[in-house]
Amino acid sequence: MSIVSRRNSHSLSVPFLAGFRQASLRTRLLVILVPLIALVLAVTGIVSYLVTYDYVTIALRRNAMVHNLATAEALRNVLEESRKDVSIVAQQGLARDGMRDYLSRKAEAGGGRYLAAGMVRKDGGCTLMMSTAKGGFVDIPEAEAEDMKPSPHSILQRVRHLPDGHVWLSEVMTMRFTDPESPDMTGRLEIPAVMLAAVSDVAGERLVYFVVLDARILRNVLSLYGSEKSPIRAFVRTQEVRYSYLFNMSGWILFQSESVDTPDVPLSTYLARSSKVGTLGLPELDCAFRPEADDRFWHMLGEVRQGRQGVLEDLRPPYLTETMKEIATAYAPVSFRPAPDAAPYIWGGIAYYDVSRLTVAAGYKHIDIMFIVVIAACVLATLLIYFVSGMLTRSLRGITRAAEAMHDTGDLGPINVAAQGYEARMLEKAINSMLKRMRAQLDEIQCKDNAIRAVGMKEAVPLETFFIRPSELAERVPQIIGGGATLDALRRNILKAAQVDVDVLIVGETGTGKQLTAEAIHCNSVRAEYPFISINCGELDENLLIDTLFGHVKGAFTEARNDRPGAFREADGGTLFLDEIQLASPKVQQSLLRALAMRVIKPLGSDREVPVNVRVIAATNVDLRALFADGRFREDLYFRLNVITIATPPLRNHPENILPIAAYYLCEAGKQAGRESLALSRGAVEKLMAYRWPGNIRELKNAIIRAAVMTNHDVIQADCLLLDGREENWTTPDADRANEGGGHEASWMTSSPSSSASANSSANASSSGVASEALSGAASAETDRQSHRPSYAESSAAREPAPEVLREPEGLNPRQQLAWRILARKGTITRREYEEAVEGDIAPRTALYDLQDMVRRQVVERVGSGPGTVYRLKRPPSR
Repeated sequence: MSIVSRRNSHSLSVPFLAGFRQASLRTRLLVILVPLIALVLAVTGIVSYLVTYDYVTIALRRNAMVHNLATAEALRNVLEESRKDVSIVAQQGLARDGMRDYLSRKAEAGGGRYLAAGMVRKDGGCTLMMSTAKGGFVDIPEAEAEDMKPSPHSILQRVRHLPDGHVWLSEVMTMRFTDPESPDMTGRLEIPAVMLAAVSDVAGERLVYFVVLDARILRNVLSLYGSEKSPIRAFVRTQEVRYSYLFNMSGWILFQSESVDTPDVPLSTYLARSSKVGTLGLPELDCAFRPEADDRFWHMLGEVRQGRQGVLEDLRPPYLTETMKEIATAYAPVSFRPAPDAAPYIWGGIAYYDVSRLTVAAGYKHIDIMFIVVIAACVLATLLIYFVSGMLTRSLRGITRAAEAMHDTGDLGPINVAAQGYEARMLEKAINSMLKRMRAQLDEIQCKDNAIRAVGMKEAVPLETFFIRPSELAERVPQIIGGGATLDALRRNILKAAQVDVDVLIVGETGTGKQLTAEAIHCNSVRAEYPFISINCGELDENLLIDTLFGHVKGAFTEARNDRPGAFREADGGTLFLDEIQLASPKVQQSLLRALAMRVIKPLGSDREVPVNVRVIAATNVDLRALFADGRFREDLYFRLNVITIATPPLRNHPENILPIAAYYLCEAGKQAGRESLALSRGAVEKLMAYRWPGNIRELKNAIIRAAVMTNHDVIQADCLLLDGREENWTTPDADRANEGGGHEASWMTSSPSSSASANSSANASSSGVASEALSGAASAETDRQSHRPSYAESSAAREPAPEVLREPEGLNPRQQLAWRILARKGTITRREYEEAVEGDIAPRTALYDLQDMVRRQVVERVGSGPGTVYRLKRPPSR
């Protein structure tokens, strides 16, 4: 016992080694060789990356230096151009007008645009001109010019020893001038600028000429070269904070670059002084900043004073740099040549703060390439190992594939792969022995499961488990059976419609309870104590329907021996329900429109209009909008009826109510048959839930009642449920989910007029005084489900072949095709003959609708009325 324990402990302590020893040859080769290859390549990649990083860093610093030198040269060019301008003005000794003309032409030609210009006489008098927004110059009175800062006297003092032909350049300072655009020139401008001055002798008088250059022009040069519009821009760079700044030889940072899109913003140094400590502000320039204890800055200043340029490297190690960015500060002197033949002097310095992610990008690219190389090498090594070891493991892999195929097919047959090698043959033998025992056990389990399932499917399911606890809405609307969100929404719509006394349109498929919905609206309305009259517009022909709705007076026609009030008057104070309103003829629609609009009717044969107080509820199983788009239903009547619309949901939209409804009707059938112990088996329950129910609740009711009547036992089995006589109309739940959205499901909004129609109870007994062909037998007619029964043409082709006398019209449904054979032979057909032609299993109103459709197609014409109505071919067949 102790030896076994020690062995287990040792195996657990080194699970990897134990697993490695038990691994296949291919696995062990892969585990050893592939990591070694990857390690060698990774080390090689790291070394090459370090070398590449150093050279990329050098290239970035040189790029920053070139950028900074180009910016410094651009600043020197601006100052040189200003020096030339003031030198020309001084050498030519131009007066006020000449100076103005020269500088204006210079500005128009794209040259320097100066903030101010003028000349100072030896006695301190000053001639001053200020630039305007339009580019011209405005003369400033001499009295106002004395307020200029720096004053004319200070200018004389600074340039009195200036040699002829030389130009003096001032520091960047805030200068004050008279605002030429202010009222009466009382305003003052304070703008950072630089002044360039030259001395000239004119007519024996020594004059000082000067121009004032806005410091923002110098700043904008820095901004331009640091933007995407830079003239030296050669490639797209990442969005990083990069800036340039100008500093003087006293160690003051004067201003920094800004966005090129905002050239008029004031000078600032907020970026240049970030993370630095020092003094902010000079008397001559508020934004100037002097760093303290910044060795890098003062080293850069010392280099610039000696006329040298360079790059300050980032002293932080690369692994400490934020997101591995390369940071460098390039510096260069800005020199000024006072005269063409004079030596230049260092006027200031310019620094460029450059940030680049190129090293990061290069590193990532290098890592990507090395990753691909490592992966490729590992793949090649793996393939090599795979093919070398494949020959040794071929038999084992054959056994594995056979086992996997067995898992996919479920066939537990013996494995026979002609294994080579002792180990493979022993493994095959062991697996086949195990499979043999498994087959025997599975066969035994299957037999037991089938027996248990067969018994379970025949067991009765208590009906109490199907009933849904009634909600408050269900108690208020007891006509609607079932529960759930769908039916609760229907009940809420019923109660809302019952609260207002307006007409209602009920839409829904056949068998979804449109009449029950109408009765529920009536019972919950203020008209509940008055009559509820139901008329089926599809069961009566045009004249009979008009007579049924509006009535007649005695003597209106031959058989009118007494007055007939009509449905509108019988329902006075109550509700009139018009089912299948889409089947009403245009004449009936016109009469209904007038009755709904005026709330008056005129009985047949009467000259007096009778007012009626009736709420009309209409129902349809087709899309009325499509009908009035085709001209088969009046649009104005549709909008008269469609004040409130309620849609009755098909049973497939609330399948949770299939079993509660089935239990309800089973209880009713049991009470009527005196067999209150009826129950459904589990198999019957599964069959009910798997069926699609194209006939909705009416079909469910008929199936339950038929099974309750036909069964001889108290438990209804699955084979007792005849669902439309077709097995393909019901599927298992898995197949039903697989065919979700297809199959026999069809929305009432897209059903054609010739689709299934309801044949429920039609007219109230009080409104059925006139006998007619259409009314006979309508109360007991069953739902026509042509879209779910076999083709009538296929079932009767051998029994009654149609003679080829006339060419059959296109577009006829299967019922009309069978009737066409009789029409082609006899030339006429009646409604009853039409029903017999299709085996007599359709509702009378469906037969009438098919015949009326053939009349609209001009295939037949209607002759006579009432029971003697005959439908005759438009062109009798040639004999």
